[in-house]
Amino acid sequence: MSEGDRSGQNKHQEDETWKSIDLAEQQKILSKYAQELKLLIAEGCQVIHRKDGTEERIGYEAMDPKTQELFLQCVDFTEYVNNGMEPALGDKVLDNVLAGKEFEHWLEGTQGIEGQNLLREYYNQEIEAPAFISTLDREIVR
Repeated sequence: MSEGDRSGQNKHQEDETWKSIDLAEQQKILSKYAQELKLLIAEGCQVIHRKDGTEERIGYEAMDPKTQELFLQCVDFTEYVNNGMEPALGDKVLDNVLAGKEFEHWLEGTQGIEGQNLLREYYNQEIEAPAFISTLDREIVR
């Protein structure tokens, strides 16, 4: 086999897993996820304990962006993924929340062509293996 033939075999083939994902089913899961985030924001707050024993409560809207992002992790993302939510779509919902969009717009970008494009990008992203894996692979081949 010539060098040119070998390099052709290593070209990245498009992962078409995204085509089998039912976006209508995803919307049901994403809606539940968004509802739980909305409830957390409405009810939750950051509590700061003072040395004198008092507490200061800071609502979601008053938190800085990094604290808001950490606060939203109280909703178990992994549980939703384990129940079928596509991580790329869940991330898009979080992005919309953190961008300050109104609740009615949290699912934007997860439906129709936009949702399909997001999934296509997610499943076809190039993931570089750490250098030590490449070294290990070379050792195994020898």
